[in-house]
Amino acid sequence: MPPLNKKSSINRLFEVAIKISRRGPRFAAAYFKEIVLFDLLNRTDTRGRKTNNNMSDENIYYVASFTSVAAETIDHARQALGGKFAHWQFVDIGSGKGKVVLVYAQRYGTEARHPPIGIEYDAKLAAIANANIAKLGFDRVGAKVQVDDARNIRAHVDTEGLVLFLYNPFFGSLFHEFISELASIPHMLIYVDPVEREYLLANGYTIMAEHKGRYNADTWVIAASKA
Repeated sequence: MPPLNKKSSINRLFEVAIKISRRGPRFAAAYFKEIVLFDLLNRTDTRGRKTNNNMSDENIYYVASFTSVAAETIDHARQALGGKFAHWQFVDIGSGKGKVVLVYAQRYGTEARHPPIGIEYDAKLAAIANANIAKLGFDRVGAKVQVDDARNIRAHVDTEGLVLFLYNPFFGSLFHEFISELASIPHMLIYVDPVEREYLLANGYTIMAEHKGRYNADTWVIAASKA
């Protein structure tokens, strides 16, 4: 059985390589720099993608965030919030394998007053995320990916404000219900591939910064709540 599993893993890697190569050399270079290199440097497992089959069609498949996008957007949020940034808890929604939690912890873990967390409904992905967090030692400061529906976010946070990272984890009614849960909490959204941008504007959010990239993965907005 182990040889079959190993062969299956090799086949999956080969299939991914073919798909990436079909998108051209520019994308292949970006994929290596933004996705593969992070794991090579940190000896983690954050790349790969997974289709979410056990939720509604409004829930998007998991794919790792670009490293530079996570770092740049978190830096933007820090600049916008000033002294509040260290006191507001960082939460990665649809955390997958935990890459963005790791990026935050590497850059601001010593500054933050609250441990960064992720919320991920897929238990297998969350287990990988927590293994990655433990490998880099951030479990010792409380970093963790919780297994839950993002709409239950209030059960996992208790701070004066939140910095939330979303790489288009869901849209439509799921997104609207999630935003409703945040109504009474001051927060800033880092929203990559922001398909619900107009909904945010219609509900009183202020766009603090935005970028239209070459790919969905490097197109983002940073939006401040009216709370």
